[in-house]
Amino acid sequence: MYRFGLLLVAVPLALVGCGGSEQAAPEVSAAQLTQLKDRAQAFAGQSVEQLAGNAEAMALAGELVEGHCASCHAKASASSGIPDLRTAMFNFGNSADAIRETIVNGRQNVMPAFGRTLGESDIGAMAQYLRTLGDTEAASGFAKTAIDLYEENCVACHGAMGEGNPQIGIPNLADDYWQHGDNIIQLRMVITRGLDEACPPHGQALDAAQVELLTAYLSQR
Repeated sequence: MYRFGLLLVAVPLALVGCGGSEQAAPEVSAAQLTQLKDRAQAFAGQSVEQLAGNAEAMALAGELVEGHCASCHAKASASSGIPDLRTAMFNFGNSADAIRETIVNGRQNVMPAFGRTLGESDIGAMAQYLRTLGDTEAASGFAKTAIDLYEENCVACHGAMGEGNPQIGIPNLADDYWQHGDNIIQLRMVITRGLDEACPPHGQALDAAQVELLTAYLSQR
């Protein structure tokens, strides 16, 4: 199961948090994007560490986020499933290498739908159990039926304790971050419907200087 509360959504730059209510993203013209690209060249060749420590570079990186990411990420919310780049837990990891890979080549995650294989009571039991995974004592004392369901349907991907696997983008279900919301209705919906979420690649649209600026910016949130 993907973090009901996952990484990626069909967005210009999805990495993988819950935001507030939907809001309109500012429009950015082609001319403005060209200007951002030109300004980024002043930082070409600098490492992520160098960029992260440069206030001017990070200010420009913030503008790049607005220009290339806000059209989707300004709508971040549990209902949209779009992560808030300020607070999101990135399912493929928060390292510079993982973030750069997402920006350049995109990501895709798929979680199967269980609505046709599990009954309503089973889905409800599993949703309740998932909320205990960060609490070993609570999880161990949970109904055996729910534990068995988790072991049968989720362990292969998410691990025995819900720890996930960032190497292949499997979210950690034992932390406090739920991209699609953590109430029972939201959890049941994700289990029932599954997920098919993608971040398109931006290696063609962004040059190396812009990629490094965005990587540095998102790495130090």
